[in-house]
Amino acid sequence: MVSGRGEFARVIGDVMVSGRGEFARVTGNVMVSGRGEFARVIGDVMVSGRGEFARVTGKVMVSGWGEFARVIGDLMVCKLVLMHGRTVMSQPVESAQVNQAQHFWILCYFS
Repeated sequence: MVSGRGEFARVIGDVMVSGRGEFARVTGNVMVSGRGEFARVIGDVMVSGRGEFARVTGKVMVSGWGEFARVIGDLMVCKLVLMHGRTVMSQPVESAQVNQAQHFWILCYFS
């Protein structure tokens, strides 16, 4: 569950995501900002918190305001959080195909 108003939300036991610009701690080595600053995720993931596109090692393009993000493979992400190949949260009208062979964290900021 992800909160979009600045409250901390608990995601899969060890992920804390802040929706209003506070820094959130994710599994010890991930810092995610909700205000458009770039955040470093698992060493090679850059996530933008305000709708700009972020480049993730040539594989993942993540948009922070619910726009569709392109993930080179078979994954389309919109307003959802993916954790290790599983869809944790998504809006009712959108869906995502997850390549189970790829394990990466995507934290999307959405209001």
